[in-house]
This record gives sequence, structure tokens and C-alpha cells, in this order.
Amino acid sequence: MNVFDEIQGSRPGVEPMPMGKRREIRESLFGIGHGDTTRNITGRSESGAVVSTAPHGMRRPIAKRRRPAGSLAKLGAGLLVFAVLGAVVWSYSTRDETVAGTETTTTTSTTTSTTTIAPVTTSAALVRTGVTADTPLALPTSSLPFVEATVRPAIAGSSALVLGAPDGTEVWMAEFDGEPADPSGLDIRQVGSLGVGVDSNRAEGALASYRPQVPCGVVIVNDAIGRPLDRQPMVDLFSAMSIDGDATIDVTLPVDWSVFSLGDSRTIYSVRFDVPGGGEGAPASALLVQTPGGSFAELMFGGRQLDPVTFLDGPAFIEIDSPDPTLVSVFWQDSTTVFNLSSNTATLADLEAFAASLTPVGLDEWTARFGAADPVPAAVAPPCSPQPSFGTTFEL
Repeated sequence: MNVFDEIQGSRPGVEPMPMGKRREIRESLFGIGHGDTTRNITGRSESGAVVSTAPHGMRRPIAKRRRPAGSLAKLGAGLLVFAVLGAVVWSYSTRDETVAGTETTTTTSTTTSTTTIAPVTTSAALVRTGVTADTPLALPTSSLPFVEATVRPAIAGSSALVLGAPDGTEVWMAEFDGEPADPSGLDIRQVGSLGVGVDSNRAEGALASYRPQVPCGVVIVNDAIGRPLDRQPMVDLFSAMSIDGDATIDVTLPVDWSVFSLGDSRTIYSVRFDVPGGGEGAPASALLVQTPGGSFAELMFGGRQLDPVTFLDGPAFIEIDSPDPTLVSVFWQDSTTVFNLSSNTATLADLEAFAASLTPVGLDEWTARFGAADPVPAAVAPPCSPQPSFGTTFEL
């Protein structure tokens, strides 16, 4: 039963009020003009709905009307119903204000919760290396012994990408500027609109590596280790690719293929340390590789395979299916720097403890500590054109 049925049921059983009495009450309460659209007494007065019938300059006296005793009960019941209806209408008219007040309280509560959680999130992020644009490298805080340090400059006119295949493996691709293409030593076959070369002297079981043909430079596509040459997903991928007159490589990715990583070549900083955890107190050798502004694709040269893992309380990837069964190799990214930390003698826990000791440093500190400065590559004009490049269809 709704509220109006309840009101109707609560009304006393009284006789209908005579029309004359109704008119008197209406005129006494609302005046002449009661049929306008104003919804309250103040509004009616301002709009002219409630008017005085007395001459100008006089107030109409409000005289108490005598009513027969039998009509008082009827009038009281009618006024009671009017008061209840007014209360119901008032409750509905303030309903939006009540809801608005509740939403404001919820918003304030949410804002407070976010402010409380934010410092916790910031602290958790600092457990990792904490590198920034100004301090893009990470090194141990102590003068830990190191074996060697190298800096490989960015390769002009080169970029790499990694695609996720339908079977969960990663396919590595790279393009390099260079001399006019030389197809000698390749077995060229047509796949869709592409000419795809394969080493004509490839050994049985060797890595499946392909060379899509371009006018200048070279394009390399490496499948996962152990996958057969010309397997169907690779045929589908090459069939979906195109290389236009500007040597721009584009693709309409087949079903269940995806782009995992993409980036231009960047400078790579490598240093090998002797870290604790080699067993029986002997130090372990660990290689720390980092590339500011780089990509996973650049550090996955040759077709490395990665699985997700948690490292330093954050997302990372661990290398699987490596030809070296003793290798422990983990990849992660902080800010715009991509890291790879690997060892043949340390465990993943050892590497994580070492990585937790790293602190951010600038490029000048790297040079001061290792004497290996960032070389500036000489500007070399492309020997021919067009040079290969990845098109926008490969964007993440």
C-alpha cells in the first residue's frame, strides 16, 4: 500500500461538506484567483492569487465565523487531511535536497580516504629504484666491486618491437638503417605481399629467424626458441603485413596477436657486480643493464621469452626458455628506465635484495664512477633510401 492509500484509509467517515461551505472556506483561505499555478501561499499573494475584497486603504477584518456544532467535526477532518497531504508534498519537495546532502557527505568521505591512502602508495613505489628524468640510472649505494662497465650508444635509425603470439610466446622484430639490401644467402619465399627470406644454410632446430625484404637496411623477425620454421601463426602474421614504397612496415594484427613493447634505440648502460649470494660465502656475479627512455623490446634482443613475476613489490618479467638453464634474468621498468638484472650464480631473491639497494643517480655520477662516458654517435647520412621503419599500426 502506498502513502496515499494509507492517508485515505485514516480519514474519519464524515458526511461530504456542502458546496456552499466549501466555497466559503476556499475564499477565506485562498481568496478569489485560487485556480492559478502558484504552489504556496506566499507565491499566490505575490502573483495576485490572494487578494483583499476590502476597499483600498483598509484591511479586511478577520471575523470568526459561527458554525453549527455538527460542521466542526467535518471541518476539522478536512483540515486534518489537508495538513497530512501538505506534509507529504513537503517531504517529496525536500527529497532532492536530502539526497544532495547525502552525496556531498559521500564525496567528502571519499576524498578523505584518498588522502590517507596516497602516502602509502608513494612509499611503496620508493621501494623500487626511484629513478627520475634527472636521475635516470640506478647504482648500489656502497662502493661494491665491479668487474666491467660498458656503454652502448643508441643505434641511429633503429627501433625494435615485441609482439605477443596466440600461444603466449613473444616474437621479436627490429629494423636497422643500412646499405642497399643484399639477399645473398637467403631463401626468399612469397608470403602474402611480402618477400620473406630465411637463411638458406639454417641448421635443423635452429632459431626460426626471418628477413622481410626491404630496399635498404635490414628487418629481422625472430620467433620463440624451439618453434618450427614457417609455423601457421607466423604465416598469418606475414600475410597481414605490408611494406609500402617508403619502406614503412604496417600490419593488421591477426586474431589473438598483440603489441607487447615498441621503442626506438636508446643508450644502454651495463655494469657487472660481485653481489652477495653466491653460496658458501662466495660472491655472485650479476649483470645490471639499464636503458633510460628505452623499451623492453630493445633489451629482449634475439627473441627472449618473458613471464610475469612480482619483483620489488611491483610488476616485472622473468626470462623463461633460456638456452642457459642456470640463468636467472628479470626485467622491470621504473619511470622511463627499463632494467634487466641477471646472474648465473645468484637466486631471484638474491637479485631482488641487490636491486633494493640501488639508488638513483645522474649520468655524470655514472661517468665519475666507471669512467665510461655516454659516447655521442657521429651523424651519418643514410647510404640509400628508403630506409625501413615501423608504421603507426604497431603502436601500443
